[in-house]
Amino acid sequence: MQMARASKVSFTFNFENLPVFAKTKSALQESFLTKAHRSNKDYCSETCDFSKRTETEALLMFDPQTSGGLLLSVSENQAARLLLKLQTRFPNSKVIGKVSDKGTKDWTLI
Repeated sequence: MQMARASKVSFTFNFENLPVFAKTKSALQESFLTKAHRSNKDYCSETCDFSKRTETEALLMFDPQTSGGLLLSVSENQAARLLLKLQTRFPNSKVIGKVSDKGTKDWTLI
């Protein structure tokens, strides 16, 4: 959200491409939450759109235990080449979304 705001753009994240630990979804479904799940969601709720996903899927975006991942934003015409290089050392690297002109939301989860 902060990266989108600072760059005056919007992000769209493809849920199917997000890296998720094997048991994360089931833990969230069982309501194993931290206070930060809710506070992160509250912090973003006005400027982010996660309405196309379930509550559990949205909570993945607000999980404080996964906020240490690395997000790179590169031009679309360079993404495939960079991804090939990254995958030699980090095989789970993938393109998880796209950047677009500033819309009404900072980011959308599709």
